[in-house]
Amino acid sequence: MVRFSVSVTLFSALVFALTATVSAQIGSDERSGKSAEKELRAFYDSYADDLREHKRDAIGERYDRRGVWFLGNGGKRHVSFEDNKKSYATKWNGPKKFDWKDLTFEVINASSAVAIGKFEWQGETDAKPFTCSYTGLLHRTSGQWRIRIEDESCPPK
Repeated sequence: MVRFSVSVTLFSALVFALTATVSAQIGSDERSGKSAEKELRAFYDSYADDLREHKRDAIGERYDRRGVWFLGNGGKRHVSFEDNKKSYATKWNGPKKFDWKDLTFEVINASSAVAIGKFEWQGETDAKPFTCSYTGLLHRTSGQWRIRIEDESCPPK
């Protein structure tokens, strides 16, 4: 009977310790997830500012150094970091109006996240803004979030 009582007590202590450890880890994951979400929100807020202000160099710096996959309306292409920066610097035309809509984040782990939502874009020659769907896969490298995959699907003009 004493052995059974000691075994139950040890088992109870083990269960309690494991539960406390798991609860602490879940709390830690939730805190780090909220922190990452806050960082991502700030990343996309400043991304919107860069787009509105036509900051070509700053926009180009937001992408992964390994290059970026651009998807949209069924298309797919990979562009090197250098070619993407050059394209923003020489060919890109900024918007007259830009706003993120319903942007949410799914933090996968400490170095990966997905942004999902829409954006409203009005080009310089567009009579009115149009809405596109948006998905971005981001990786954190050297402490900075960078876009690795960007899917922008817009209605036909």
